[in-house]
Amino acid sequence: MRLVDFHISVGPAGLTADQRKAINERLFPIYEAIRLWLRERKVTAPFRKILVSLSDRRVSERWHATATVALGICEVLEAIDIDLLAPPLTTAGHVGMCWMRFSALRLRSGGAIRS
Repeated sequence: MRLVDFHISVGPAGLTADQRKAINERLFPIYEAIRLWLRERKVTAPFRKILVSLSDRRVSERWHATATVALGICEVLEAIDIDLLAPPLTTAGHVGMCWMRFSALRLRSGGAIRS
């Protein structure tokens, strides 16, 4: 199966709806760059989409790095210091962070994700 979609979003995590919306809007160029890269590379995986859900470490530490697959979507929960997303996001730095998360998922998949 071809992996064609990648998305990152921040869940409730103790933030107001306006704060979440602002952070998710700033994340768009980061995950869009990764999504386009995946399409170009024709990556294969046992699912079509990766959804990375960012959540506050103080709330979701015990679920950190868990992955579930349903209906062709692999959702990975990343428990992070949510305050890191408060300042303006720099595309280069955050693309690097997202790439490291994708690489870790690739390793945990036991080779199921290939390009």
